[in-house]
Amino acid sequence: MFGEICVALDDLCAFPFRASVWGTAGQWASALMAGLSLIFAWYVIFRDHRREERKHVVTVAGWIEEDGIRRDGYVVNSGDLPVIRPKLVMVPRRYPAVVWKWIKLPADERNGINLKRSPLLSHTQTFSYRKIKHDDQTGNINKLSPGEEGFVDWFIAEMPTGMYKCYLTFSDAAGEEWARRIPGGDVVSGRKLRRMHKRVSKLKKKWDRSKELQRQMEANRRPNGEDEGKDEIVG
Repeated sequence: MFGEICVALDDLCAFPFRASVWGTAGQWASALMAGLSLIFAWYVIFRDHRREERKHVVTVAGWIEEDGIRRDGYVVNSGDLPVIRPKLVMVPRRYPAVVWKWIKLPADERNGINLKRSPLLSHTQTFSYRKIKHDDQTGNINKLSPGEEGFVDWFIAEMPTGMYKCYLTFSDAAGEEWARRIPGGDVVSGRKLRRMHKRVSKLKKKWDRSKELQRQMEANRRPNGEDEGKDEIVG
């Protein structure tokens, strides 16, 4: 038995390769083509499935309208299926991008933004849509049916909209989460959506730490009788 194994290994390691052991070039080509055909067929099925899903996703549109400091968010479901829990998510861009956007602002708008205040750069804002505009008594939308629209009105962002990456997020009837960029409407890939959630989680922790540090600084200042209303600068 051991001798047969040694002979088989010797045949496998022999060079040039032996056709009786490794097969002919035609046999290798046939096996390769069969494998590639299976991979391509799987890719086509997966691609067509994603296209069908995206056909529904692109029928859900969101946008933001600005009028000075006033901002209104809108979402419309023009598809045939409902969407679940639509939200407007505003994630601060990374610091270099924020600085570049700040430089391009008019001088009077730049003066109102303190880029040294780190909580400002880590405050992710998430807004739920409502079905009735200018009515704070209505609850948040859990299901947006075909033909319905939702509103986020008179919300305030701490920085100009261009300093955020804005997303419309929602889940489909199967429970899969989707996101579209605002503006533009590009469908966010699953990988980028996971990165967005990871960054939101990271910024939330940073925001919580900054607010806790602010509270501690205010508590330490109060016995000295200093002005409690002064803005904190967190570097």
